[in-house]
Amino acid sequence: MLLKTVLAGVLVFLFTVGVNAQSTPWACFFAGTCIYNGQPAPVGTIIKAYDPDGVNCGNWIVHTSGLFGAMAVVGDDTTDPDDPTDEGAVSGDIITFYINGLKADCVGDCTWTDKTTKEIELSVSEDSVTIALQIVMAPGSRQVLPGELISVKVGVRNLGNGTDMYKVSAYTDSGLTYPQDTASHADPDDTTFVYFNVKVPIWNSDTVHYVYYKVFSAIDTTVYEEGNFRLYRTITDVDDNPIVGLPGSFELYQNYPNPFNPTTTISFNLTSRSTVKMEIYDITGRLVEERELGSLPAGSHDVEFNASSFASGVYFYRLATETTSQTRKMVLIK
Repeated sequence: MLLKTVLAGVLVFLFTVGVNAQSTPWACFFAGTCIYNGQPAPVGTIIKAYDPDGVNCGNWIVHTSGLFGAMAVVGDDTTDPDDPTDEGAVSGDIITFYINGLKADCVGDCTWTDKTTKEIELSVSEDSVTIALQIVMAPGSRQVLPGELISVKVGVRNLGNGTDMYKVSAYTDSGLTYPQDTASHADPDDTTFVYFNVKVPIWNSDTVHYVYYKVFSAIDTTVYEEGNFRLYRTITDVDDNPIVGLPGSFELYQNYPNPFNPTTTISFNLTSRSTVKMEIYDITGRLVEERELGSLPAGSHDVEFNASSFASGVYFYRLATETTSQTRKMVLIK
């Protein structure tokens, strides 16, 4: 009863917005439960809707495990006879739903009816899902300073048959753990990247430090691959002064403002002349912009980033020199 009341309120709001913004027909709203691989679909699961002509007319990302909606599935606007574009469904069309790229079984009324809300149940059986992954870019050993914060990047390829989400956890031989809160999506046969930060400990006498990591599927956490790499102390560091920088290393600061729209300033500090490159990644780990900043002298530097062509969301900015790199997160709100 509560779900129906909430959906009714959502429909009234969305219908009001739609009438003011678009000509009719507009949309049919679907909501309900979603089961994937025998379990409630986890947060981040992608649901897509298609009309009988194969037009993608609705999209949803699961925000609450096992539930979706109200998901707007748009209709085909036929009010302009000079515009042959097929935007979506027409009354009576059977809508086909996909969860993470795999066709879902639909229980309930999946026909498109303008400006109505329909409760359905979507599911993709465990027998239909193949989940497998492979680490294709592993981090290598690094020369670091005591107390340094480093960013680690791991490339993972999706060997399954549906869109998957990957997370990473890491720990050190001294017992420190480094979880990652966000997930990176990848379609079948595609590669994405997961990131985590490591705070280098203050060594006593040891000169080698091991980091162990595990990349796993957020759909089925029992599917994972593990690896490790070494951090070793540079011979140029000084034990009683852990803030001394490596030649070519730098400090990357939080962008300002953050959140931003559509421009923000990224600042960093170099301890010596270095060749610097800036990379911007979206939440899925896809590289969306790359900029060679050239050879820059020691000191503070500012770079303005304009995201006017990007959609709202979370992005990662990474700056790298010949010897090291750092990554931070920023949020674009339009």
